[in-house]
Amino acid sequence: MGMKYKLRINGDDYQQLKTHLLSNNGCEAVAVALCGRAFFNNISILTVNKVVLIPHEECECQEDYIYWKTTRLKPLLEHASKYDMGILKIHSHPGGYPNFSLQDDVSDQDLFSSIVGGWCESEHPHASAIMLPDGEIFGRVFLSDLSIAPLNSVMVVDEEIKIFQHLDTNKNEEHSVRTIQTFGEGTYKRLRQLKIGIVGCSGTGSIVIEELMRYCVGHLVLIDPDSIEEKNLNRLVNTKNNSSSLGKLKTEFYKNIIEETNLGTTVTAYPVNLYNSIDAIRDISTCDIIFGCVDSVSGRHLLNRISSFYLIPYFDIGVSIHADGKGGIEKIASSVNYLQPGKSSLLSRKSYSMKDCDSELMHIYNPKQYRQELREGYVKNVFVEKPAVISINSSISSFAVLEFLNRINPFKNEPPSSFSKVTIDLSENCIFNSPESDYQVDVNLKKYVGRGDMNPLLDMPLLSKLK
Repeated sequence: MGMKYKLRINGDDYQQLKTHLLSNNGCEAVAVALCGRAFFNNISILTVNKVVLIPHEECECQEDYIYWKTTRLKPLLEHASKYDMGILKIHSHPGGYPNFSLQDDVSDQDLFSSIVGGWCESEHPHASAIMLPDGEIFGRVFLSDLSIAPLNSVMVVDEEIKIFQHLDTNKNEEHSVRTIQTFGEGTYKRLRQLKIGIVGCSGTGSIVIEELMRYCVGHLVLIDPDSIEEKNLNRLVNTKNNSSSLGKLKTEFYKNIIEETNLGTTVTAYPVNLYNSIDAIRDISTCDIIFGCVDSVSGRHLLNRISSFYLIPYFDIGVSIHADGKGGIEKIASSVNYLQPGKSSLLSRKSYSMKDCDSELMHIYNPKQYRQELREGYVKNVFVEKPAVISINSSISSFAVLEFLNRINPFKNEPPSSFSKVTIDLSENCIFNSPESDYQVDVNLKKYVGRGDMNPLLDMPLLSKLK
């Protein structure tokens, strides 16, 4: 399988670029960006970290021509050279020409021969892209030998997730007909090319896996360290009370289900805690979408961090059932949080505290100290099992998948921006929607937006021991 090259941009940077590139009185305009990197196996991704707009008055430009001085590029080149980051050049074609022109070829060769052969010695690519009048972006990468390869996709992570890619024209399978009737052929073909990570393959995760498999998502990455136990059978779809299920690793069990169902989805399984596997983290960093189906706050904290560093839309699923201790239920509530890089996080939304997160990390990396502090009352028991049943898990998991579909092809009467958090209170029979504006920006995570790979990974020294 050949290499796939991708570009990711967060919503704020995309809007900034769109305004600048398409507002030059019908003439071309140009901008540059410093990009982080993510790569694993056959996928290499550039993530926009910092945008520099080249002022219109500094350019000589026409509808199909632009000349600009590269003075403003120098600080980005110095940073890229020092930290092995990428450079993106992006300009507009206000006339709508959907290809690189001969003039583009000449200017790109001149620019990137200087970058690749002079400033940056990295073996990883840099990119040139073009924005069309409707905001669509396409592009190409320049490799270390100055050869050229197309950008397979450009993703804009915003309230609406925009994915610009070359869609195949293969004949649709019979099992895809109802999906196409509901969401359209374009959405179906986009799903076929997406790589989606699902962290947590238990109550909510097993439902998400089942639904994304039935939607024929191209590739699923499954992460969960646990095996199937008899106590799980009340909520894990497809499991049985016999040796075909019991004792099997959850990731391997669902990998086999996906392969046996044979609807075209490929799958990679990691029977690990994400904190203990560098390969699992790197594989997730090259996913297009993440579903978090975990109970732990440390897992949510890590996924939110990965989402920010690598510009990945993150859907978090939470379920809360409070029993009254008398055989009844006091409260049932569940929620779907949609997290965008550069906006609020689960921490700034007060979904958990750093004290609880630190306690869980102590349990993972220093269990002896955790047990001692638990006995002495310095930390609380962060791993108390909670009630869970399939009907509640199924309802919120389906809601999360529909929210994802609404982000790539909006179908609700209200815009996607109305649904940054959706809470379903089954006890009160109510659904509450919250927009992003209800929450505070996570200023700590914001400075890492699009940073990509760095040392230590995710700027978390505790991960430096991983290999």
